[in-house]
Amino acid sequence: MPESTQIHDALGAFDKTTSRWGRITMIIGLFFSLAAPAYLVFFSGLDIELSGIFAAFAALAAVFGVIWIVEPLTYYPILGASSM
Repeated sequence: MPESTQIHDALGAFDKTTSRWGRITMIIGLFFSLAAPAYLVFFSGLDIELSGIFAAFAALAAVFGVIWIVEPLTYYPILGASSM
C-alpha cells in the first residue's frame, strides 16, 4: 500500500474519531453548563422573565457576534473538521 494511501486512511480514521468523541463531549459539556441555570429556574423558585433572557442574549450577540461568524470561516480551512 502506498504511503499516501496510508496517510489518507489514517487521517480519515482521525476525523471519524474526532467527530464522534467531539460530539459526545460537547453534548456532555452543554448538559453541565445548562444544569445550574436550569436548576435555579425550575427548582429554586427564581423567577426570570423572558425579556431578561432576550436582553442578555442581545448583549452577548453584540459583543461576540462577529466572532461567531469569523472564527469558523478562518479555523476550518486551517484545522479541518476537528476545529468545529
